[in-house]
Amino acid sequence: MVYRAAHKNEIRAKHAAYNAAHKAEEYAARTGCDVNESKLWHGKPDRDCWLCGEPGATHLDHEHTTNRIRGWAHAACNKAEGLIATSPDPRCLLATLALAYK
Repeated sequence: MVYRAAHKNEIRAKHAAYNAAHKAEEYAARTGCDVNESKLWHGKPDRDCWLCGEPGATHLDHEHTTNRIRGWAHAACNKAEGLIATSPDPRCLLATLALAYK
């Protein structure tokens, strides 16, 4: 217990590094993305959403056809992008939404 108390920050940093590497490998295995690319993205301290540009993104988004990582995204932004991308007429959908939220 004395060691833990004296080395609390060091232990916390080691756990964070291990968790980041493990999450990157898990993400790559689950999505088919390149593990090295996944490690690069998981190691980034800034997580600005690639869709809206705001900080605090929590989801690592990837292109499903190429398995290339696009970037960090907020859950809502990622959901909206997916709905728009699979819409039969994305331009009409976006125009309707733009008018609805004037």
